[in-house]
Amino acid sequence: MISARTGYGDGARGRFGGEASRGYLEVRWIVLAAVVLVLGATGAAARWTLVRLQRARECEQHLHQIYLALEWYQAQHGELPHLAMYPAEKYAPDSLIRCLKDMGFPEELALCPESARLIRERGVSYLWNPRLNGLRLGSVPRTWMLVEINALEPQTYPKPHFGAYQVLFTDGTVRRTKRPPWALAAEK
Repeated sequence: MISARTGYGDGARGRFGGEASRGYLEVRWIVLAAVVLVLGATGAAARWTLVRLQRARECEQHLHQIYLALEWYQAQHGELPHLAMYPAEKYAPDSLIRCLKDMGFPEELALCPESARLIRERGVSYLWNPRLNGLRLGSVPRTWMLVEINALEPQTYPKPHFGAYQVLFTDGTVRRTKRPPWALAAEK
């Protein structure tokens, strides 16, 4: 039966109590929970994007520092080091990580922060262009020096930086590209 005072059925106490207000409260809680979930999800996605942007910037800084280290090596030895594109071991004499470590640089410098954990443990996250072995910076035309290891198998492994590779060139610039550097060189 509907009460003349409240306008609600039996047992209802109107706006501040009873069965009618309980249903309204439940809807409000559901809406609040949905809003919190949506805000939480977008916040987490935004945080993840910021972390990836920071890692991409760190990678770019690593490549610039490696370039400075290679310039320093050239100043001491008269030429670029003789390195393997993909060394057999982490600390092999022809590995980039060993070359940098022997010059006093931290080994983390030779590792892209966006590389997978197993790649970082292996110690080879950048590939060296072996055509530069023994040459001098400034005497070679602009070409790639280092690129992330994912470029070896672009169909199998994802590009680490938002669908692109970071590539260090012989003029010291770092450029992001969608294709491995040898594919770019083949086009020119």
